[in-house]
Amino acid sequence: MARRLPALDALRGLLALCVVLVHCQSFLGLKLHRYSGQAIVCVFFALSGFVLARSYDGRPVTFLAKRAVRLWPLFAICMLAGSFIYDAPVSAADLLWLNLPALGAYPKADHAAWSLYYEVWATPFMLLAFPLAKRYRFLALTSVPCLFLLMAVDLRFFYAPAFGLGVALAGFDIKLPETMPKSLLWLGKISYSLYLTHPLLLPVGFYIGGPLTVIGCLLLGWLAWLFIEKPTIDFSRALNFNRQGKLAV
Repeated sequence: MARRLPALDALRGLLALCVVLVHCQSFLGLKLHRYSGQAIVCVFFALSGFVLARSYDGRPVTFLAKRAVRLWPLFAICMLAGSFIYDAPVSAADLLWLNLPALGAYPKADHAAWSLYYEVWATPFMLLAFPLAKRYRFLALTSVPCLFLLMAVDLRFFYAPAFGLGVALAGFDIKLPETMPKSLLWLGKISYSLYLTHPLLLPVGFYIGGPLTVIGCLLLGWLAWLFIEKPTIDFSRALNFNRQGKLAV
């Protein structure tokens, strides 16, 4: 498995914090561009394609099992909690990522969770692209703009170029800083938890104000990482399937 890159962890943390600030802008007195959130998520998707392509070891069953264990528990808990907070019923299909939202649509239970659906649906395509991009890296990079043509099939392919760019770039030896501030690394560590849990606190933002809401989001993200995400990460690392798809103990 490819070694972790501190610069990418820091970037992921900053992106998650930026999403929180976008969603808290009315409480903070900010006026950000209406498409700021979508731009941030595009970078998230490119980063995801890059990191996953670097870490893929050619075992699709192990890869998919680890991703499911890594992503699903926190996602499901946040969706169920959000369904109670926002009075928005969640179906089994929603919890199993079967209902891919239309472009621009957001789950009422957790409006940040829409990107998880896109990531899950993109994963099988990325699995096919990983070996090709690694072998034909320049062709992969120059073909990324062609992915925009997929929107003629379905507008939900809007984010395909972002994933494709990340996968293509993973084939190149890109030099990044080896050290980053501990605060940014901490943000990177809790970024997934921060991203998914912060919508659960937004209803109180009108009452406690923006700064306290952001602090509360960081605290909730850290607690979710500590008690939900970290155990699932540890369990996912223990999962190992051989190339025939059998669980190796």
